[in-house]
Amino acid sequence: PVRICDIGGWTDTWFYKKNGAVFNFSIDLYSNVKLIENNTKKINIFSENLDLSTQITNYDKIEYDGTLDLLKAAIKRMEIKSGLDIYVRTDAPPGCGTGTSASVAVALISALAHYSGKLLQKYEIAELAHKLETEELKLESGVQDQFAAAFGGLNFMVIEYPTVKITNIEID
Repeated sequence: PVRICDIGGWTDTWFYKKNGAVFNFSIDLYSNVKLIENNTKKINIFSENLDLSTQITNYDKIEYDGTLDLLKAAIKRMEIKSGLDIYVRTDAPPGCGTGTSASVAVALISALAHYSGKLLQKYEIAELAHKLETEELKLESGVQDQFAAAFGGLNFMVIEYPTVKITNIEID
């Protein structure tokens, strides 16, 4: 899911220079990923919201060219090397400030982990989603969006960037 109400936002970044604390909650707007095996050695990626597509033909030389790079980074880091058609759709509009890209990354990592038989915990999925942006794509990124997407619900996070201690708050 995507998140709203990020009290303490920006304290989840490397440039905050102190330990941060964020309170946020996820809402029922989701990112959806559908994987379909194809009979080729190509990975075709389709973003329904952005009306964009791209194709990976060489798994060992995935290039970031500005077209669906976050999705390519997930494929690279998850070491997917088989023919797939990947369809991505989000309920929230891209760029609306609710962590949509993090939600997409978490959904794709989860789907690819399931597809490849890798057992990843929510914390590992959130960490990897963050690393896609910061390590793979060399972007600046806080950590709250990825953890909100992976854990869902109402959360309080204590951050010693990039490490997160997350407490999910149960509501009756």
